[in-house]
Amino acid sequence: MKNIIDIIKKDPAFGFLLVLCFYQLMPFFVISLSTILFCVTSIILNFNTGLKKIKQKSKLPLIINSGFYLLLILSLIYTSNLNQGFKEIQKGLPLLLFPIIFFYFSKPFTVVKKNILINAFLLSTLLFIIYTYGFFIYKLTPIEKYNLQETSIANKIFTIIKTPFNELLYHGIYNGEKVKVFFHKAYISMNILFCVFILIDKIFRKNKIFNLLLIGLFCFVLIHYFSITNLIILILFTPILIFTYLKKIKQKAVFFISMLLIGFAGYVFLQKKNKIDGDISIFLNIRETINFLKNPLYNGEFNYRKNNIRSHILYCHVESIKKNPIIGNGIGDVFDSVKECYQSVGFPNGIKEKFNSHNYYVFLWCAGGFLVIFFFFILLLYNFIFGIRKRHTLYVFYLILFFVNLLAENMLVRVHGILFFSIFNTLFCSSLNYLPLFETNYKYLKYNND
Repeated sequence: MKNIIDIIKKDPAFGFLLVLCFYQLMPFFVISLSTILFCVTSIILNFNTGLKKIKQKSKLPLIINSGFYLLLILSLIYTSNLNQGFKEIQKGLPLLLFPIIFFYFSKPFTVVKKNILINAFLLSTLLFIIYTYGFFIYKLTPIEKYNLQETSIANKIFTIIKTPFNELLYHGIYNGEKVKVFFHKAYISMNILFCVFILIDKIFRKNKIFNLLLIGLFCFVLIHYFSITNLIILILFTPILIFTYLKKIKQKAVFFISMLLIGFAGYVFLQKKNKIDGDISIFLNIRETINFLKNPLYNGEFNYRKNNIRSHILYCHVESIKKNPIIGNGIGDVFDSVKECYQSVGFPNGIKEKFNSHNYYVFLWCAGGFLVIFFFFILLLYNFIFGIRKRHTLYVFYLILFFVNLLAENMLVRVHGILFFSIFNTLFCSSLNYLPLFETNYKYLKYNND
């Protein structure tokens, strides 16, 4: 604790960034205030050195990490719904400001600083989980169906755990008064899975038993939340992450055989299971999804199962992209461009609920056209190669986690997804001496694999 206080005394802006790592627990106005204080303090305290860095250092890191966002700003020129466009740009400002500050207007991000911020995020996620289950116990106790009025805390916790998370959300969030913190199982699950990756990285360094217990807790909560995208990442990529940390061939062989046996047992279990939850049955029904994509309409109506809303959404957004594939519709007109399609295919609920694309890549193409999505893929590919060249396994798997989640959710249109990416992507880059891979005018810095 004393070490943290000493760092904040020397670098007050770091204190506000540390506070921002607890964004999961904050109301939106506190998040906005903390973000402003961090940005303003960083620029004021490092103004002269920042200007020198801008003049002397390469601008490619900023272009690579924020180029797509700058192009989205330019799309305001041809967007008709300027009010909505400015709202979207305002929410995404950290995507531009954080790279500027981390690369130019901040003191060096040492390994100690990086670890403090990562540990703060671990703590905030753990506290958020505790708060979440406490909140659901409070909300479900008055409901007679659950018989929680006169029972022990242990029984209440057991009842909450047995209850599907979507049901908890309905009674606790959607069917009650507004809450001050943000609940969305996809975002929460992504945070939790990142914590699992962090703890796997830590487990090969120190405190193995404690970190193993935390991994067990986080994985249990992740399964309860049942975010399909993150469960798939957990199943497919976590074994690969562990495999990369194993040093001896014998360890890798035993682990590989164990994973094959577990996978086979899981396959047999699914084959014998008579009923699969609706969400996962849609995901597993690959053939039906392919048929839908080939022929989404039949006599003017969807020929696909009605509960697969995402397929309806995808079809209409793809149709919108076809109309303006090069420059897009403009950042403010994305939803307006699909409303007519929602109506024409008999999907009025899409208009009522204002469903977005639920795929950020599709959203970017729809908003800014081919050039924006091209710049975003440059960010993805460049940083992925950078992480591999630095041999920083945690950063590589953080990128995999985030960019796979973008296939299922518009993570970068909500504040919590924006901060998750803005803070940790730029933090890893800064602490790893981020320089362009093909720099010609500046010397490479030595690799730092911590």
